[in-house]
Amino acid sequence: MQVFLYKYIDCEGGRRDALFSLGGEGRGMQIRGRRRCTDCGREWSYFDTGRVDCPDCGSQATEWVESEGTGELYSFSIQRQTPAWPDEALPLVLAYVELDEGPRMMSNVVDCDPDDLEIGDRVAVRFVPTEDDDVAVPVFAPVE
Repeated sequence: MQVFLYKYIDCEGGRRDALFSLGGEGRGMQIRGRRRCTDCGREWSYFDTGRVDCPDCGSQATEWVESEGTGELYSFSIQRQTPAWPDEALPLVLAYVELDEGPRMMSNVVDCDPDDLEIGDRVAVRFVPTEDDDVAVPVFAPVE
């Protein structure tokens, strides 16, 4: 059992959009973290600003720039015991991952010995399915 925050944002026309999404045919799942203005070409980190309109020209003609889902460990903490958490799910590694495109996001690091992790280690995203077929949770695993 794992607990995660899955963030949605409100978009133009009352549409809701997810920061984590399915990629196109054959591309697997992608993490969105940057926006690009289709009028002036400026890119910016959504995670840093939270804005969907262009910070340079003010245009609302913007689009997501999809991340490849690779980066490095910026910071992490190993939880060896946690009240009301299943023992078989411990230790739990909570981490800030700095994506290669710039944004940082909090997630879990899986499929590794936590004692072997170091700041700066390369990681890649994996997605854990949930009971809802439209939702998967992004976690990271070390890249060898």
